[in-house]
Amino acid sequence: MTDIHKYIPAKNNHVDSKARAFYDYLALGKDASDLKSSIIDAQILSNLFDSPKEKEVLFIELENNGIKRGISNSKIFKLIKEGKIELTQETMSLTTNEKIRITNILQRDEADRASLLEKIKKLLEKEIGINFSGEALDLIKDVYRAAIEIEISESSFEPPRVTIAKEIIQKLEYLIQYRGSVDKVKATELAKKLIEIGAENEYLSNQCSSFLCVNLLNQKKLDKYIQERTFYIYLDATVFILYLALFKFEKI
Repeated sequence: MTDIHKYIPAKNNHVDSKARAFYDYLALGKDASDLKSSIIDAQILSNLFDSPKEKEVLFIELENNGIKRGISNSKIFKLIKEGKIELTQETMSLTTNEKIRITNILQRDEADRASLLEKIKKLLEKEIGINFSGEALDLIKDVYRAAIEIEISESSFEPPRVTIAKEIIQKLEYLIQYRGSVDKVKATELAKKLIEIGAENEYLSNQCSSFLCVNLLNQKKLDKYIQERTFYIYLDATVFILYLALFKFEKI
């Protein structure tokens, strides 16, 4: 490939191989359209959860998130048929059943958060005799978000922000040192335990999944990647010869 196209992936793209593979799946994968469709549906339902909106206002909000008006219109029509959205004159709103369904999801998420806070509280009180679980959880969430975040720059992808993740872990260690009046070794050990506790709870997993979808599957970012991606199509000799013959004699 390098001889034919003069293209060397390692020099032309700084994307981590796993990140490239994931984006290629989104761009070309057979099931990718279902995945992207679900993300758009979720965006529409999320925008309507807090309060009903006029149709035009909803279109503008979705356009600001990179979803084209034609796509939004077809998705809204589908969600109406599925009984998730209702249209009264020009006002869009969630149906009662859909509102209840999303509310139940949020309540489960809040229950998972409360459970995780309680575990963090117990560990802090056991190890250093003080509770600052809320502050600790905020930093732990930032650690996990930074670890999975992949940003797209103007010209290429950037690798996961490992440096930022490390800096946030250091902030967590400093918080433990400052609030618990312990040395750095103890703070580092306790920070590690807190992050491990976070990994055992579904709350952080759900948070990271949502964060990943919103940022990684952002329509503008994905479209930008597809537009800048170089694709090569290889034709079998028999197919190519047939194509040339048809092209040559198309007017005969």
